[in-house]
Amino acid sequence: NSGSYNMTYSLGVAFMPVVDAEPNNEIGDAVEIQRGSEVKGFIFPANDGDFYKVYIDAPGSLQASLENVPKSTQASMRGRIDLYGKNYNWITRADAEKPGDDVLLKADIPNAGWYYFGIGDLNGGSYDKEYTFKVA
Repeated sequence: NSGSYNMTYSLGVAFMPVVDAEPNNEIGDAVEIQRGSEVKGFIFPANDGDFYKVYIDAPGSLQASLENVPKSTQASMRGRIDLYGKNYNWITRADAEKPGDDVLLKADIPNAGWYYFGIGDLNGGSYDKEYTFKVA
């Protein structure tokens, strides 16, 4: 209000460390995970992209899920899963319909080999809560 006041106020500051263990924005440094396992990660700092890789030993149906995405009254993650194949070639993606929604990606895998997943936030946010990622 651009006013002047003769009353005191207090200011509190809190710091919450975020340990973002997976490489940020580097598909070549993707963290190896096992099919059927569950990993947790952070979208931190803003515009972060996390990468994971899984070795698929035979053709088949692949399913990846992004769950427990950060949501709050201030901001919610709108998740995206990108799928890449050999030589990091992009194959397909799945996006959350609304902020805070889980994401499910399904794809038919024609060949054995390494497959890579990119996890990101379409809102470009930064969150101090973990998401859960699974591949089956």
